[in-house]
Amino acid sequence: MWIVYTTKPGDTMDTIIAKHRIKDPATVLTHKANKGIYKDLKAGKELPKGTKVTIPDPKGKVYVVKTKSGVKHMNEATYKAYLKEVHAKMDEAVFKLKQKLTYAQGRHDAQIKINDDQWFVAACVSLVNRVPEPKSRKKAESAFSSAEKACKARNYKAFEKTIEPANVAISKYSNEVLNWIEGIINAGEGTVTVLEGVKSVGMVCGAVAATTVIAPVGLTAGILTGAGVGAGTSMTFDGFDNIGRVAAGTKPRSVDDTLKRAAGSALAGAAGAAVVGVIMKYAGPHIVKFATSNKFLENQVKRIISNGPLNLNELYAAEVKVMVQKLGINSTDALIKARGGIMGIAVSKFLMRVTMGSLNKYLGSGKWLTDQITKWVTGDVKRVSGKDPNKTAQAFASDLTASGEMDSVFDSIVKDNKKQLLAALREEIKAVALVELKKQKA
Repeated sequence: MWIVYTTKPGDTMDTIIAKHRIKDPATVLTHKANKGIYKDLKAGKELPKGTKVTIPDPKGKVYVVKTKSGVKHMNEATYKAYLKEVHAKMDEAVFKLKQKLTYAQGRHDAQIKINDDQWFVAACVSLVNRVPEPKSRKKAESAFSSAEKACKARNYKAFEKTIEPANVAISKYSNEVLNWIEGIINAGEGTVTVLEGVKSVGMVCGAVAATTVIAPVGLTAGILTGAGVGAGTSMTFDGFDNIGRVAAGTKPRSVDDTLKRAAGSALAGAAGAAVVGVIMKYAGPHIVKFATSNKFLENQVKRIISNGPLNLNELYAAEVKVMVQKLGINSTDALIKARGGIMGIAVSKFLMRVTMGSLNKYLGSGKWLTDQITKWVTGDVKRVSGKDPNKTAQAFASDLTASGEMDSVFDSIVKDNKKQLLAALREEIKAVALVELKKQKA
């Protein structure tokens, strides 16, 4: 690999390189045997006759490699072996970074899917989680892409320049993801105190407690701290089972499937209150719309007349008696005969006048509506699955007005507005009485 050249008069670095066709002067300058004449060689000075200069063997190849431990000179076989080792380390470094990035992306995407698919998770977490969603993903992906391209191209300078920034960017992104999800988990642990009745496989996830604190598939951090044995066991099994599936090269369970397996049926604490609060926020207009429809009001009119909170037959009789005396009508037969129609019209007009305002006031008080929402959600946890809280609220309002639970609200409206109901009743009785009086005078 090396030979020793003895200089002749007039020899310099340039003449030696030209004579022996040395392509890389660094091989001469960096050899330790030439340390004593390094300055003269580098300066291009004429070397004294008989100076010993170690140079690459013209019949072989010498490779100069700069490493952290210093400059190394290698023959072709050694250099190829060295390159193989370098390439393996480059590939390993990129592979580990890709693993780290993919891991962070997977956790990030899984939690986003949980939040998107179950609107109430975000509603609960937003109450207490102050850790923002990671914003450094694109930067991490871009940094990794640069390092990966340099690695594939075996561009050593570019790789050296990009690998460390990529590691820093991915580490930052990964830490942000971990902190974000930890915030979600802590939010759930801090607000949900009860989790009961883990449902069988296949049930759509509806328990706020389960979905709020479950981290993405395969992560032990997803085990629900302080929860019932059923939920904790379910998450532990699914987590390690998925790790095993990945290691075996089989397809892991989906996020949806894991969530279904960990579903529960209880609402509790601040998280439960958050779900109720969100539904309540959207439900009011839908309830008013359904409760003021013609069909709904017709049914309420019939019910109020036949089985309402006030004895309308007694009220009607009393009003008829007053009206007869006031107008001087000889017979009440027509008013008695028209009782059903008069009461129906009067109650209908009364409800049209007071229902909307009274409902808004009644629903705004909160307690009754809170109880109804809680009952509705816990009756079937599938009701709060989905992406749109407004649609959930609309479904609640529809079920509520069809359930008969609104009867008590309308009974309260009737009792609270008794004077207005009597005024409407009196108005209709008078209209019929005036017609009857006109007939009698004729």
